[in-house]
Amino acid sequence: MKILKLIWAMLLAAALAACGGGGSITYYSVGGTVSGLIPAVDGAVVLSYDYASGTEELTLTNNAAFTFKTKIVSGGHATVSVKTHPGNQLCSVSNGAVTNISSNVTNVTVTCATAGWQVTTGIAALDLNQIVEWTENPAYNAQRALVATPRQVVYTGNRLFTIYNSSNNAATSFNLINLSGVDANNFLNDQLTSEADSVFASNQNRNYYTKAGNIYSSASSSTPFSTANLNSPKGMVADASGNLYVSDAGNSVIKKIDTSGNMSIYVGLAGQSGDNDGDRNTAKFTYPWALAIDTNGNLYVADYFAHTIRKVTPDRVVSTLAGKSGVRGALNGTGDAARFYGPRGVATDSSGNVYVADTYNNQIRKVTPDGVVTTVAGQAGMGYADGVAANAKFNAPTGIAVDSSGTIYVGDYANNAVRRIKYQLIP
Repeated sequence: MKILKLIWAMLLAAALAACGGGGSITYYSVGGTVSGLIPAVDGAVVLSYDYASGTEELTLTNNAAFTFKTKIVSGGHATVSVKTHPGNQLCSVSNGAVTNISSNVTNVTVTCATAGWQVTTGIAALDLNQIVEWTENPAYNAQRALVATPRQVVYTGNRLFTIYNSSNNAATSFNLINLSGVDANNFLNDQLTSEADSVFASNQNRNYYTKAGNIYSSASSSTPFSTANLNSPKGMVADASGNLYVSDAGNSVIKKIDTSGNMSIYVGLAGQSGDNDGDRNTAKFTYPWALAIDTNGNLYVADYFAHTIRKVTPDRVVSTLAGKSGVRGALNGTGDAARFYGPRGVATDSSGNVYVADTYNNQIRKVTPDGVVTTVAGQAGMGYADGVAANAKFNAPTGIAVDSSGTIYVGDYANNAVRRIKYQLIP
């Protein structure tokens, strides 16, 4: 019996050895070094470490060596990337793709450097995948001939559109190709929005909005709302379901147009200008201009004459997010301590921040979900200058859009230019 047990043990050991060295599994660590971080000023960098069975995050506050807690099995793969950049810095990762690991990895390099918003003037085209490709265009005088008084800029689904006044009053896409099927007459002071493959424009002079060349107005027999007449419509935005919202400025209300073309008052009291916050039956607007919507379905309104940014929840409750009604100025601050001057453009990013084309302050402002207002770019006073955001100049910026990467595009109306504001490394 002892001899049989010994033979069985020997056979088992040989089988295990053939399957990989006696059944032992080897794991290896992944790490590296971080440099350039200024923690006392800019805070920490957060790394994301993705491996086969999960993700680990590591917060680094000093320039030193680091090692992730989780080891990966021999032959495994992992990826190291930056999840959160420090304030005022951008960090890059070298050697972050680990494949077929066979020893401890110590050469992942994280390098941080000072960054900030940079303003440039340029032109763009769409590549084969319909992605916006931006080309810097320092020849500003030539650019004036290409983009005449741009009023609105819209980004949706990797497509960037602008609408402007020109010799033929045409609506045009950002790469200067006319939008097929869209009414190209009398687009003065108009606004543009789009969803899916449809492009919509509101026409303040004719009091209607258009879709692919068809005219829609309150005269439609499908709407029972006698107060739904449009009077100088301004901003438009589409929600995730394809419903349109129109700032009916002359009537001081926001209208909703459903997917069947039925129009109704969404919020506000028709013909009653005011600054009341409250529900849909009590809230008032002075002269609602631009509209934007976030991923939660909240609408944001640039209330032009009130010099405020208003928020409308999906339950149609209106509040003043930032600014003090009837008081113009250029102050940063929180809530009603902040000041705007005739804002005509709003856009949102994926984090719920609202960016404002503060037209008569000639600045681009940012409003957090908590109502904290800061200036992103632009000096006080009109002018034209590219460069570091604090030194840049605009002249009546009116349109604004934010793409999926957080880059901002501005219709710089009186400068006859489209400007880009991108967070990038400072040379």
